[in-house]
Amino acid sequence: MNRRALALTAAAATTVVVGGGALAYTLASADPGSQEPAPAPALDASCAENLDGAVTELPGQAEDGRRNFIECRSGSWQAFTAEYPSSDRWLSNDTGLQLHGQGVRNAEMFAGTWTGTPQTPDTVCTTKYSDATGGKIADPVTATADPGQPVSFEASDWLFSVTLTGDCLWKRD
Repeated sequence: MNRRALALTAAAATTVVVGGGALAYTLASADPGSQEPAPAPALDASCAENLDGAVTELPGQAEDGRRNFIECRSGSWQAFTAEYPSSDRWLSNDTGLQLHGQGVRNAEMFAGTWTGTPQTPDTVCTTKYSDATGGKIADPVTATADPGQPVSFEASDWLFSVTLTGDCLWKRD
């Protein structure tokens, strides 16, 4: 039995004592892998306070043919209109967010220690990245964590490309 199943089994038989009386309740014990994915951000939709300043990409292209980025500002997702988008906070989803580092012009992600924090208890944050050194693209490196746990990786000055997956907020330390 994995940790997730064990935790759900233990939670299903919880009794709470309130004011001298016992109140029993049962939690759903459905397979956590069967949960609906988090809704994708949409332009003008509300966003949580912890996402303020985070940038993500909408599917498809903007009207001008460029990538379609939005940023959480003042509680809602708004158009991110910078000529060359970059951020210290990115929100990924299950389809993956592909970015470029300082190993190319107009980097979207800069060097430093990045940490992906799951936005739900069952989310797995994963990054797959490659550096560009010596005129070659290095083999990709993958970093992942257990469900609900953060994962960190070191983006070098030569980061070529990175794919961030999972419903995760990625922040540069």
